[in-house]
Amino acid sequence: MQGEELADMDTADILRVGTELKIIKNSGREAATPGRIVHSTNETLHLAVPGPKDPRSVFAPGQSVTLSMNPGDEVYVAATQVLRYPKRDPGGLIVARPASLEHIEHREHVRVRTRISLGRCEASFGRSAEWFRMNPTIIDISAGGVLLRHRQLLTEGDTVRMQFTLPDGYGPIKVEGAVLHSWMERHPSRHVYLMGVKFTYMAAQDREAIQRYITKQGGQAGRGARGAVAAGRAGPNHG
Repeated sequence: MQGEELADMDTADILRVGTELKIIKNSGREAATPGRIVHSTNETLHLAVPGPKDPRSVFAPGQSVTLSMNPGDEVYVAATQVLRYPKRDPGGLIVARPASLEHIEHREHVRVRTRISLGRCEASFGRSAEWFRMNPTIIDISAGGVLLRHRQLLTEGDTVRMQFTLPDGYGPIKVEGAVLHSWMERHPSRHVYLMGVKFTYMAAQDREAIQRYITKQGGQAGRGARGAVAAGRAGPNHG
């Protein structure tokens, strides 16, 4: 329920050492950067930022960023600021500990991991009227959307039109969707992006077919939603 405050221990469970997150620049058209909390104090978070890019070439002290975390089946975001680069960690960032966490999404749909090659896929940047072809792979599917994997970056607000056949032979399914978020997959030698797409148009019988496929695969439903979270000031280290 929106507006519900969680106990300090619940908040500490989210902003704890080991939590994986995505770092999103608040300007420009770029994918989110994966990171992980490796140290936490009352005032700061020390983030490890693995991947092909040096974080010093992507983020600058004083820059405003958003952290996105998804414990379980919830999604939380937090506004913060890059403070400095850690002296003994060239692959890290020090950011201000967020003053609050905002709950923005509860994944209500059952979903399963999969691998589906798209028979046809077109994408449009933002509100552009121009469409271009691409050939991403679906690696996660639910009745509400898919997770795409591809070298071409799509960002929040981009539109996707897809046609594909389910592994059980049902198809073709034709859908339209909107990109909700994207981030760079950890890979040592090349840039590969993961993009979450929410379906905005789909025939009812196709949605039912996807649900049947997921049920046969033993997909698990999401957990109960949580509300807005006050970050609080817990102890210096939460492992």
